[in-house]
Amino acid sequence: AADTSGDGLLTEKEFHSILKNEKVTTWLSMMDISITESQEFFDMLAGGDGVVSFAEFTRGICQMKGAARSEDIMALKRDGQKLTRVTMAEFRSVHAELKDLCESHKKLQV
Repeated sequence: AADTSGDGLLTEKEFHSILKNEKVTTWLSMMDISITESQEFFDMLAGGDGVVSFAEFTRGICQMKGAARSEDIMALKRDGQKLTRVTMAEFRSVHAELKDLCESHKKLQV
């Protein structure tokens, strides 16, 4: 079984381990899915929480099928997710600084 811990989730280690299984690579090949960058694939499936659920795995496999280059689409999705996280972090930082400036300004007016 791929889920060696039995928690219903694949950790990064478990995920990479199943991709070394010949039956899994054969199945992926039969599905016309080529995973050349397994770390990128894991990161896209995990969505930032560091684990892959069965639903995330099956949804990701389905997304990889199709006419477009699946790996390229997954890379774009991963990059978009990363950009969103970075942008939100910057937004929170700017918001906190503006809040501090407003509070300092109010104190100066008193």
